[in-house]
Amino acid sequence: MTRRAVRQSAFSLVTILACCLIPAAAAARSSTCPELIKPQPSPTATIASSASNGQLTALAGDGNPAPKATLVMDYGTNRGRDIRTQTYRLSPGLDPSTVHLSLVNDINSENDPLPIGNRQLTYRVGVDHATGFVNVRVCYDPGAEHEPAAGRYTGSLLVSAPGAKPVPLALEFTFQDKGLLGVVLFALLGVLAGVVIQAFAAFQQAPTETRPKKIWPYLFNFRTLLAAGAGAVAGLTAYGKIESDPIWHSTMTTLLEIGGATLAATLAGKTLIDLKGPTEKEKDRGVAS
Repeated sequence: MTRRAVRQSAFSLVTILACCLIPAAAAARSSTCPELIKPQPSPTATIASSASNGQLTALAGDGNPAPKATLVMDYGTNRGRDIRTQTYRLSPGLDPSTVHLSLVNDINSENDPLPIGNRQLTYRVGVDHATGFVNVRVCYDPGAEHEPAAGRYTGSLLVSAPGAKPVPLALEFTFQDKGLLGVVLFALLGVLAGVVIQAFAAFQQAPTETRPKKIWPYLFNFRTLLAAGAGAVAGLTAYGKIESDPIWHSTMTTLLEIGGATLAATLAGKTLIDLKGPTEKEKDRGVAS
């Protein structure tokens, strides 16, 4: 195997990696939230002040009062619409049809506001006439108009009605970076780089007079397969940790860390395998002495 072959292999890997990491331009589309939850109408009565005696009580799944009402939308890498519902019980004397929702300030991830223009975010109150409860439904479509960056966005809606003290409904939106493909590619690149490095080292150590001149005997053998397996395990471990982080953001630093981890695991696996020493078959083939 020559240095030219190594350079050609490295160039091919980098080219494939660069092509796969170039994001495809996505066509802008309109929000699909208004199809399911139409924007609420303007209130027909004056909203109560904080001195009102009526109560709006958020309910948990078991029907008991919820200590802190929060709607959580965990999108991961998905950018399709999602809908959440929070149910409220009204104290006697309140009219369910007058319950109104108001957005309080921006919904932010640190200083980055969540894009909500052009009806990407819609919310409305629905009345369950059988129980008298009201259902607050919230829809967000991150794939429409302006896509949010990865992160955790928090904000709140104010739930109010004439004769009742307004109560907040916390909102939380989490997004992962869609660049998980880059994680896979950098992990693969680390494994392949480790395989190429160990193959070149094996070529250099083989007896000059008997070693094969082609690259294949050094790349495709049982030792290389086991070393690549060690790198793959490291890559899967790194991918699992990233996938479990709901707000993971792709940066060159994190990608290089993943590639470095699989490279190190591949080389370490090869080192451990080589402690066994060469087999008679490897000596006969001229790849070891």
